[in-house]
Amino acid sequence: MVDFGRFRDGAGPLVKFVLVLLVVAIVALGWLGYSTLRDLTATRDELSAANDSLASTQASLATSQASVASQTSALADANKRVADLTTQLQGAASCYMQLVDEIAELERISGLQRENFGRFDDKSKWGAANIARDKALTLALSDYYNAYQAAFDGQDATANSWIKAGNTQVGIANAKQATMKSEIAASNTASKAIEDALTALDTVVTATKTTCQAPGT
Repeated sequence: MVDFGRFRDGAGPLVKFVLVLLVVAIVALGWLGYSTLRDLTATRDELSAANDSLASTQASLATSQASVASQTSALADANKRVADLTTQLQGAASCYMQLVDEIAELERISGLQRENFGRFDDKSKWGAANIARDKALTLALSDYYNAYQAAFDGQDATANSWIKAGNTQVGIANAKQATMKSEIAASNTASKAIEDALTALDTVVTATKTTCQAPGT
C-alpha cells in the first residue's frame, strides 16, 4: 500500500492535490467495481430467470404443438369418417331411390294386371257381350223351334217369320261374339306387355341387389 503520511507534511500543494485525486479515483474505482458487480449479479439473476421462463415457454410450446398435432390428426380422422359416411349415404340413397322406383313400377304392373283381369268380370265389356250373346242364342233356338213347329203344321209364312227372327238373334250373338273376341285380343296384348314389364323389372331388381349389397350401402 502507499504510505501517504510520508508526503503529508513535506509535500507541496500540487502533490497534495494529486494525492487527493488519487484517493478520489481509488474510492470511485472501488464504488464502480462494487456497483458493476452488483449490476452483473442482478443481470445474471435476470438472465437465469429469463432462461427459466424461456424453458417453460418452450415446454409449453412443445405441449401446444403436440396438442395441435393431435387435434390435426383427429380432424383428419374426422374428415375421413365424414367422407366415408358421405359415400355410404350416397350409396344408401342410390339404393333407396332404386328401390322406390322398383316399387312404383311393381305397383304399376299390378294395376295393369288388375285391369286386365277385370276385362272378364260380369260388369266388363266382355261380360256384358257374353250375357247378350247367350241371351241371343237362347232366343234364336226358341225362334227356330217355333219355325219348325209352324212348318210342321204347314204354316210356311209363320215359319219363315220365326226363321227371320232367329237369324236376327244369331246376328246379335255373332256381333257380341266379335266384341268378346276383341276384348280377348286386347287382354292378350296387355298380358304380353305385363310379361315384358315383369322381365324388365326382374333385370332392374338384379342390378339393384348388386348396388344395395355393395360396401357402404
